[in-house]
Amino acid sequence: MVTVDDGEIARAWEFLESHILAWRAEWKVGMLEHARIVRDTALFLGRMYPVREEIDLGIVELGAILHDVGRCRAKRTVEHGIASGAMIREARFPEAVARIGERHMGVGIDRLEARRLGLPDQDFLPQTVEERIVCYADNLLCYLPDESRHELQDTAAAIGRFTAELGEEYGRRTGAFMLGVEQEIGPEGMGRFRQYVVHVNGEFLRKSEGEKMKKCIFCDIADGKGEVTLVYEDDHCVAFHDINPQAPTHILVIPRVHLDSLSAIDAGPHGLANHLLTAVGRIADQLGLASDGYRTVINTGPNGGQTVFHLHVHLLGGRAMHWPPG
Repeated sequence: MVTVDDGEIARAWEFLESHILAWRAEWKVGMLEHARIVRDTALFLGRMYPVREEIDLGIVELGAILHDVGRCRAKRTVEHGIASGAMIREARFPEAVARIGERHMGVGIDRLEARRLGLPDQDFLPQTVEERIVCYADNLLCYLPDESRHELQDTAAAIGRFTAELGEEYGRRTGAFMLGVEQEIGPEGMGRFRQYVVHVNGEFLRKSEGEKMKKCIFCDIADGKGEVTLVYEDDHCVAFHDINPQAPTHILVIPRVHLDSLSAIDAGPHGLANHLLTAVGRIADQLGLASDGYRTVINTGPNGGQTVFHLHVHLLGGRAMHWPPG
C-alpha cells in the first residue's frame, strides 16, 4: 500500500482549490463540496468491505478529492477524466490516484467508446477496488438545483439517469457495475451504508433549510435588520407596511420565528396563531380600522398566492373589500 499522510491530503485539497480558483472561482464552493461528499462516501464504503485490509483508503481519499480536477482543463466534459489523470501525474501524486481520475466517469469508457469519442485508444474502465469505490460513490451523488442541495441517491436512480443520458446499453452496464460493488460489500455492509445515506441526506436537507432561513428577508426584518419602519412589535411578532400595498392601509404581521407558511404553524411556539390574530386586532385598533372593518388574509403555498415563504398575515383596510378576492 502507498503511504498517504495528512500532508499529502492537505496538498490535494490545496491543489484542487487553486485550480478551481484559476478556472472558475464562482464554482469553488460547489466543486469542493462535491469532492468532500464523494470523499466521505467513498471512505465509508471502503470501511464496509469485508476485506478492508486489502483496500488502500489513502488512495481512495486522494482519488475522491481529485477525481474532478480535470474539469479545470478539459475542453469537453467527456475529456475531464483524462485531464484529471494528467494533472494528478504532473503534480506527482501516486499513479493509483491518477488512474482513479482517468476511470471514474460514469462506469467507465471502453476502448470502442473511447475511439468513437476521440479519446486515446484504450480502456478507461474502473478496475481496482479503490477505483470502483470512488466511481460508485460519485455515481450516487446528485445536485438538486431547485432545492439548492446535494443528495445521495440509489443504484436505481443512477441507472435511470445514465439510461436517459447515454442509452439503454449504458444503463445496463451501470446496473451491472453498481450491483457488482454492492455484492462485494455484502448485505450487512450495504445495510449500514443505507443507514449512512439516510443520515447524510437528512444533514443536507437541514443545511439547505438553514440556508433558506439565512436568505429570508422577513427574518431580517424580524431581527431588526430590514430597512422598514415597524408599526407594531412584541416578543412574538412584528408588523410593517407592505411595499406593494393593495389597499390604503396594507400591513404585514409576521412571527419572529421562521415558519415557511401556515402549514408549519404547529412547529412554532404554542399559541402563535392566536397571538398573531390578537396582534392584528390591536394594530387595526391602533390604525383606526376597527370601526369600518378590515380584511385579514393568509396566503399559503404557491396556489394560495404566497411569494415570501415566511408565514405572514395581511391586514388590509381603508376601502370597501369585494368577494371573491381573486
